[in-house]
Amino acid sequence: MAKPENNSIVIFGASGDLTHRKLIPAFYHLYANGMLPDDFAILGVSRTEYSDQGFRDRLKEILTASEEVDQAILEKFSAHLYYQPLNTSDPEEYAVLTERLAQLDETHKTNGNTVFYLAT
Repeated sequence: MAKPENNSIVIFGASGDLTHRKLIPAFYHLYANGMLPDDFAILGVSRTEYSDQGFRDRLKEILTASEEVDQAILEKFSAHLYYQPLNTSDPEEYAVLTERLAQLDETHKTNGNTVFYLAT
């Protein structure tokens, strides 16, 4: 199977149970098995206030407790995790999301390839 092009994945509802129990473990295992692009970004979006590092720490804690993980691979994987608090009911806040995606695009060379997932 060919690796996909570099991309960003935006998960709306990223502070919720679906993201913690299903999505992030699935992405971790894809990463551990070499099935994700050479460079990518996963941007969690939700109303909950997290920093990038706070989000990473929370997900690493959950993965370590629920999955068999290689800590070295988990550290490398978590470097691709980001978080953007956002009130999705406020249209003006989407400008912040657009700016953040532009930054991640530059950092991870995603060429604007973005997938949006609604985990709500």
